[in-house]
Amino acid sequence: MVIKIDLEKAYDRLEWAFINDTFRDVGISDNLCLLIMSCVSSVTSQIAWNESMTESFRPSRGIQQGDPLLSYLFVLCMERLSQVIDIEVRSRKWIPFIFGRRVLEVSHLFFADGHVVICKGVNGSNVGL
Repeated sequence: MVIKIDLEKAYDRLEWAFINDTFRDVGISDNLCLLIMSCVSSVTSQIAWNESMTESFRPSRGIQQGDPLLSYLFVLCMERLSQVIDIEVRSRKWIPFIFGRRVLEVSHLFFADGHVVICKGVNGSNVGL
């Protein structure tokens, strides 16, 4: 089974709780985590509606386009996703595609704007994520 996931809009969908958990997971200090999360979560937005601006509101997820932290945060979160998949592969809950004679096992690939998930599909089983 091969699934291609388009990550083009993923910046807008990154949950702040996931970003915060990722910081803690990699061992970033609480003070630095608090500082970065305050930068990410202090954003307000407005929408142009019928030629006038709506009231400003605070989104609950996503990273502001043009934010200098954007690329770093996204790569960090994708690395965490990769590690979760690797844990599932090691526990044999996720069976990767095997090339050659057990030479190369591939469970996922990341690209700049996409992610490819590869695993063996098993009929009638709960194998895979």
